[in-house]
Amino acid sequence: MKRFLSILCLAALAFASCTPDEIREQDPEIAVDPQSIEAEYATSVHAVNVTSNSSWVLVRSDLEGNDISWVKVDRINGNGSCGMNIKILENPDSLERRAVITYKAGPEGEATAYIDICQAGNPDPGKDPEPEPEPDPDPDPDPDPDPDPKPETDTLKLTFDFTGTPQEGWATAKSEATYPNGGVDVSYVLDGQPYLFKLATCDVDAGATVGPWWEAPSGDTPGYLSSYAQYRYIGVPAINGYALVRILAIGGNVELSSLNPKFCVTDSIAKSTTEAGAIADDSACVVQGGGYQTLEVNGSGTLDYNLSGTEAGKQYFLYGRIKGALGSISLTYIK
Repeated sequence: MKRFLSILCLAALAFASCTPDEIREQDPEIAVDPQSIEAEYATSVHAVNVTSNSSWVLVRSDLEGNDISWVKVDRINGNGSCGMNIKILENPDSLERRAVITYKAGPEGEATAYIDICQAGNPDPGKDPEPEPEPDPDPDPDPDPDPDPKPETDTLKLTFDFTGTPQEGWATAKSEATYPNGGVDVSYVLDGQPYLFKLATCDVDAGATVGPWWEAPSGDTPGYLSSYAQYRYIGVPAINGYALVRILAIGGNVELSSLNPKFCVTDSIAKSTTEAGAIADDSACVVQGGGYQTLEVNGSGTLDYNLSGTEAGKQYFLYGRIKGALGSISLTYIK
């Protein structure tokens, strides 16, 4: 009996010793380097390394917690470790000014890190760092609309819905979706402003002849953007002066294959089916944060990419490795 009780005690101790640390999920952590920036009065750009095991967001404020506009960032959120840039605009005042960037990691912002910023005062505060241009003495009474507008805010969010009637210029069936090498540009008009998508296959000459199209609603089935088959590309709009930092795509709730639809984010179109078929998460063409994600076989689910290292004004692509349907695509850009 004593031997039996001893065995029970040892088993209980062994179980208890591993429960708190080995069973619970990993706690979010985040760190930044550098932790402080001493900037001259003139505009300057500073590289920052973020180290984290979790998703994170950042907030820019003065020492009183008020929002500020003179500190710019090339991304406002991320997932894991990455590099980023901070741009500090010229100080128009003779007094130094201070700010703090607060990084919050985890679902509830459990882990935090900070960058303290101090910018020197301007020795010539009367000088306008960015003077306004002189007014046009002979303005065009009916100027053409800007084909690629530059929004006035630091962050731009656009949502393109494909569940309704296809817009003019889009292929709406397989028979209409034969594109040349390099694909075709099509316009999506959102709030009166056209935005250019690119629909493409990896290589027409290699047999990938049919590209994506916008399937119209039919009965109770809403419309959707079809990638049709593997090796298809959906190029999302590029905005001058703005870098793409997030793609959120909602599945079209349509089953097009017995396999899970599979997408990643690339910075280019493959030149051949062989090259396209070899694309992996660590391929050079795959954007950081844009590795493969899947939808459910029935077309439900979400693709959510938090991107880093993207360039302003550059077009990026949703690459369909296994065909699927998308109901909407939401894009976030920052200056």
